[in-house]
Order: sequence, then structure tokens, then C-alpha cells
Amino acid sequence: MRMLKLGERIRKARQQAGLTQENLAEQTNLSRASIARFELGDIEPKLQNLVLIAEALNVTTDYLLGLSDVVLRRKNKLTENAEKALETFVEEVLKMQGVEVEDNCSM
Repeated sequence: MRMLKLGERIRKARQQAGLTQENLAEQTNLSRASIARFELGDIEPKLQNLVLIAEALNVTTDYLLGLSDVVLRRKNKLTENAEKALETFVEEVLKMQGVEVEDNCSM
């Protein structure tokens, strides 16, 4: 398998995230032209910009740099449905342990 270069990995991760170059530029406060040049391999991003790109794409810098093929997507926030399901689960576990749970308690 051919090892992807930094620019190719940025493009692939951006496309998988469903973002345009313009979207990624807005999220990272970089220009669209810079994003395009990174993807083409014309220039490489500075370390702080690489971190911003990785965060915006929910991938690790290791993935972008080719140090890992594992794309670890971090979810910073639960969806509303997942949050409600988690609250319900925690309440049920607490009830099973005999802990009294208030109806409108927020976790």
C-alpha cells in the first residue's frame, strides 16, 4: 500500500469530514489558498496550523503526518440523543443500587 503524503492525508480527512477547503479554512482561520497549497504539497503547514487542522478534522496529528494509519476521531460533544440515553442509563444504574434519583436532575 502506498503511503499517503501529508497533503493527501489532509485532503482525504477533509473530504471524509464532509468539508470544503473553504469550510476548513474558516474553522482554522487559515486562507482557502493555504489549505489548497497544503493539500497539493506545495507548502507544509507550521506545527500550530497542523494542530488546528487536525482538531478541525477530528483526526490526530500522527495520522496527518503518516505516523499512524489509525484515524482516531475524537467526539468532543455528545449528541442530544446520546446525552439523554446516557442520563437514562445512569439513572437506571443508580436506581438498581438503591440510590434515590430526582426526576429533573441534570448530570
